[in-house]
Amino acid sequence: MLGPLLFLLYINDLPNISDKLKFFLFADDTNIYFESNDLLCIERIINSELEKLNLWLNVNRLALNINKTNFVIFHTFNKPLQYNVTLKINKKAILQKEHIKYLGIIIDSHLNWKHHILGVTKKISRSIGIMYKLREFMNTNMLKNIYYSLIYSHLVYAIQVWGSACDTELNKILILQKKVVRMMTNNDQYQQVPGPLIHSGPIFKELGILKVDDIFKLHVSKFIYSCLSFKTPRLFFNWFIMNHTVHNYNTVSNVIINMKNYFELDGVSVTNALHTKGSRLVNYGGKMLKVAGPILWNSLPLYIRNAQSVHSLKYLLKKFLIEQYD
Repeated sequence: MLGPLLFLLYINDLPNISDKLKFFLFADDTNIYFESNDLLCIERIINSELEKLNLWLNVNRLALNINKTNFVIFHTFNKPLQYNVTLKINKKAILQKEHIKYLGIIIDSHLNWKHHILGVTKKISRSIGIMYKLREFMNTNMLKNIYYSLIYSHLVYAIQVWGSACDTELNKILILQKKVVRMMTNNDQYQQVPGPLIHSGPIFKELGILKVDDIFKLHVSKFIYSCLSFKTPRLFFNWFIMNHTVHNYNTVSNVIINMKNYFELDGVSVTNALHTKGSRLVNYGGKMLKVAGPILWNSLPLYIRNAQSVHSLKYLLKKFLIEQYD
């Protein structure tokens, strides 16, 4: 374990080479981020900064694998790029891609998570095929354990990031979830032909399994609770702010929130609503965790938001969400 630590210490000064680029380091996987609305500005500045990076690599006697180095330009779907950007390091062109994998997450240029969800559905489909073969030898409880091992683990990984995808994409996962819960309870056969399969809502409720959109709500809520409890890395401490610390005066939205979430606890007035932020980019900025998270949090019942621990919040919220299935 000493090797990775020494390597991190060795490259720890890498972000200091540029005051224009943002560096994200994870072991030997380094990502560089630069923001601008001008493609010519992006090309000029990044190429200039990459010269500094190349110099740093030479001084530190490190070699860059250009074949594993790519770049993505993030832009909205309805605004195609008007200019082909060329980025070079050490006189070698860097390949541009529409999507890349970063720490197990496939990030695409439009941030619609289509490619990542496609990858998740492929993994889930393979696992469902395994479960069909195991069904003959296992009861429902055993199959449920297999579900959490082979399928749920793929759904919860970084769902706080990609779980905000549009319903069209998330529905691809929900269809597979419906298929697997019906299979686990032997309800995957038509009751009458022709006719529909049995409704999946009561099966999810019986098994105590959350649908993909509710898994997203659960894990975002847990993340927010941990941030408010200062149990996350320091980076996230100021991501979410209590509403009453922002407004010391009455606004229409503030009054409405207080009417819904205000109550007396041991003679002390308590409110537990988060300050909500707007975004000029409705389709993109509105789905950011900083923007959508407080809206989701404020929609939860007050007794859940005031849970005594993150484990209590998980239990209460999961029970609340599952009770909605019918």
